[in-house]
Amino acid sequence: MPIANLSIFFFLIGVALALVGTITGVVQAFNESAVWGLLYLFVPFGALVFVVRHWREKPVRRSLFYTLGGFVLMFASLLIGALLQSYSYSNRPSNREPLKDVGLDSGNFEVVTPESALRSPATNTIDSEATFREAINLATEAAELTQTASTKEDWTTVANTWQQSIEKLYFISPGDPNYEKAQTKITEYGANLDYAQKNAQ
Repeated sequence: MPIANLSIFFFLIGVALALVGTITGVVQAFNESAVWGLLYLFVPFGALVFVVRHWREKPVRRSLFYTLGGFVLMFASLLIGALLQSYSYSNRPSNREPLKDVGLDSGNFEVVTPESALRSPATNTIDSEATFREAINLATEAAELTQTASTKEDWTTVANTWQQSIEKLYFISPGDPNYEKAQTKITEYGANLDYAQKNAQ
């Protein structure tokens, strides 16, 4: 029997034990008197007072042990089920590495720049702000494609999109306000490009 099903099985046993213990206790209280029965059912700690007053009676102790044992078994089953679910989630297979946000304020990937991502900077005079935004848009598109890529063709498209973004960033010249950001993102996107190219092989 799978462990998850075993956990459910013991939980149901715990429910049954708790119900038996509670019903037995109510019956014993009503056998004592209607007042004790009502106190047992509706007054907070009424059941506890009844058990304490009749502790020497074996049926009273048995009903208490059944009830407590049932609750302990239910709690243990729920705890085991939660641990199993957490373990199952943390060990789900994944065929790709998670990507961080690629927006204007995204953080570093903290990876070494692959040699395949390095190129010589271009010297053309361009609209650097528009070019930088185009590069970010392409990177965002590449990141989205990565989440669903599965075939060699898919990964080739992802790699080409990262490459286009990197080429745009190389047009940002030194002295431009976006130059430092562009250099950082060349490193980040270069790592993603290398990862996509490996999956495309």
